Amino acid sequence: MSAVSTLIPIVERDVHLRMMEPQRDLLQVADLIELCFTETLDSDGFQYLRQVRAMARSSKWMTWMYNLAEQAGNMPVLGYVWEDRGQIVGNVSLIPMDLPAEQRGFLIANVAVHPEHRGRGIAQALTAKAVEYARRRKAASTWLQVRAENTPAVHLYQKLGFRERARRTTWSAKPDLPSRYGLAGVRLLDRSGRHWRQQQDWLDVWFPPELRWQLTYNASLLAPGLGGMLYRMASFQFVRHWAVERSGRLQGVLSWLEDEARPENMILAAPLNGTADEDALRELLQHARHAIGRSPQLSLNCPADFLPSIFPAAGFFARQTLIWMDLPVGSQPSSVISV
Repeated sequence: MSAVSTLIPIVERDVHLRMMEPQRDLLQVADLIELCFTETLDSDGFQYLRQVRAMARSSKWMTWMYNLAEQAGNMPVLGYVWEDRGQIVGNVSLIPMDLPAEQRGFLIANVAVHPEHRGRGIAQALTAKAVEYARRRKAASTWLQVRAENTPAVHLYQKLGFRERARRTTWSAKPDLPSRYGLAGVRLLDRSGRHWRQQQDWLDVWFPPELRWQLTYNASLLAPGLGGMLYRMASFQFVRHWAVERSGRLQGVLSWLEDEARPENMILAAPLNGTADEDALRELLQHARHAIGRSPQLSLNCPADFLPSIFPAAGFFARQTLIWMDLPVGSQPSSVISV
């Protein structure tokens, strides 16, 4: 008997843990998420909470649609709550996602426990319940993201059998433009078609297929030529590109998606094998900042260990570092808890 199958009957006998009911629970869930994550929520996060609260106040047909979609297994967001004396004190969300090779997976999100109820094993019970749901739906894998500094949560997920797959840092631009130094032998120019193959090769490494479902990378959107132009026109997207060369050799390409609604609207491509030209890439970032001017939101996402010193020099600050973890098919939480 697996650890999850041992755990689930225990918690199901306890009326505290149950499937979320949208009409009944969404307002409390939104309040709990804001309470637990208020220090880390960005503008997109607060917008998400406003949308959740608007949904909760809508007509009761939403509950019928939710239940119908959940039965079909394609509900965009579903989850479980932990209730104590009529108050929701714990929550976990499950988001279906499409994986490579047309496989189905789930993202576990919004694992939140009220501060006064922590230490009781609620987060572990909720996460195990979410994993059991994904297993019943024959998910190829179950993913989650956790902030790198949240050590207790990282240890919890490791205890449940999740493995680290990647660390990604989001860098956001400060309002003030950085100084421009200039570097001998470095040439800054607009990206041309001859740069595309190398840029694409780098991006395939920066954005591996198993992570691409949530990262801002779409080859059709960035491609040069008539095909790329038609795609951008059809999707109402506009992109600018800059390249940096040293001694006639391409060192990096930076693309800016002129859409401030995107969480990360800059895409950097450069070698990841230790041969990246740190000075040239710093110059590229500074050049792009000045070409764009004062924008209210510029940010990019990259592997956490990639040349962290170049971003502050170009006027960026580290907004967050997330650890991506997954639980492969057939794996189950490796420990059982009592709650």
